Amino acid sequence: DVYKRQIAGATLLELNEYEQARQDLEQALRLKPSLPGLYTVVGTARDKTGDAKDAETAFREALKSNPDDFEANLYLGAILYKRRDIDGAKIYLDRALHLKPTDSMARYEAAMVKSTSGDYETAAHELELLVKDDPDWLEPHVELATLYYRLHRPEDGAKERQIVESLTAKQQAQGPGK
Repeated sequence: DVYKRQIAGATLLELNEYEQARQDLEQALRLKPSLPGLYTVVGTARDKTGDAKDAETAFREALKSNPDDFEANLYLGAILYKRRDIDGAKIYLDRALHLKPTDSMARYEAAMVKSTSGDYETAAHELELLVKDDPDWLEPHVELATLYYRLHRPEDGAKERQIVESLTAKQQAQGPGK
């Protein structure tokens, strides 16, 4: 049954069982591609299994039927950013932020686009707000360290590097999957 496949696939995605999730979701897609939200979870499964090209196709399909699909906008923006299509990424990440302005991942991805575009001040400010909200999130600290040096703020850069080293050591001590 197509609905069972969709539910099973979505559940497996949440359990980080990406390959099995993708199989179930791809089968649901073959059976009934018009199911609401199906292209988004298929795109997520494709992305999580390392298939960004087919994930992009699925997210674009999802956005055809629902331009306000937060996840599809966020993931498509992130895929385009990784490919260094900064202008394309900005469109989808701005839309995601418009839909959920407080979402941490959308805020982070949008800050990365600003950093890559040379808007270091704004990117640093947005990352500072992110690390204030979630002090143990490593990636924003890494980017902040780099930005501070670019902004000729070596003392702040050195502080961030210390935080990065501390967080990295803490994560290594916890081991994988923690």
